[in-house]
Amino acid sequence: MITTPAMLNWTYAAALNKTEIRIGPGARFAGTSYGVSEELSGIDRMIGTVRHEERHVVRIAAVDPLVPVAPGTSFQYGWSYGGSPVNHFNMGSDAAWGDLNVDEDGNGITDDAAPAPPFEPGTGTVGNGIDTRLSGTGRLSWWPTTQALPVPDLAPWPEESEAVNFTDTNMDEHDNARADWSNPGKNHLTLDRFDD
Repeated sequence: MITTPAMLNWTYAAALNKTEIRIGPGARFAGTSYGVSEELSGIDRMIGTVRHEERHVVRIAAVDPLVPVAPGTSFQYGWSYGGSPVNHFNMGSDAAWGDLNVDEDGNGITDDAAPAPPFEPGTGTVGNGIDTRLSGTGRLSWWPTTQALPVPDLAPWPEESEAVNFTDTNMDEHDNARADWSNPGKNHLTLDRFDD
């Protein structure tokens, strides 16, 4: 498996390492990302995978400041990438969470931002800040309104489209072939073959 755990496994329960990238044996095969990226193989696939995952690390750093990272609240670990509801909202004009004087999460406290769901994003009435930072629902539910969508946006989620586009722009098959002297490798027996 090839992942950026702080994005894929985001949780309200613990802080995850926001710069960790895990690359498993799948990176050694030829292939594309989501069937939409350039095909890469061997050392180029490995380097392309690292660049793809590095882009997710950049995304995490870009969106965390969009929520009020506050200890003891649903924002304590930054911008959420999973779970429902998300924490992509801010305090309303009344300087409180959720609808004014309404206990949306039923915990006996009005207008609080509990450390984990359920919490009080409100229902969209005057005075709350529900989802003011979201582009939409479904595949767009983790993309902030303050940032342009990636172009092209062909992968299942915009975060993946952004990473695919970054890698495709900065990487081509055989860019690193001359440096691949492994066995197997692109200089082993047959030039530009990663698996001979």
